[in-house]
Amino acid sequence: MSWAAGVFRPDTSGVADITQINTHVCRSWSQDVLAIGALDADVTSVEAARPRLGPLSHAPVDRQERPRKSRLP
Repeated sequence: MSWAAGVFRPDTSGVADITQINTHVCRSWSQDVLAIGALDADVTSVEAARPRLGPLSHAPVDRQERPRKSRLP
């Protein structure tokens, strides 16, 4: 997952602060879902549409709104 953040963040760093970055992750292992925070997206949706993919109840979830960050490198 670290390689994804290494590609995603530079590609989205030049957008205006008013732009909302959304990402959709599907078919991920639960341990990969924990690394999604490194993408620094404003909104992330996670699809769990395959058999035996248990709930992420064990994953720490930060539901607090965070201040917007500048997207400039």
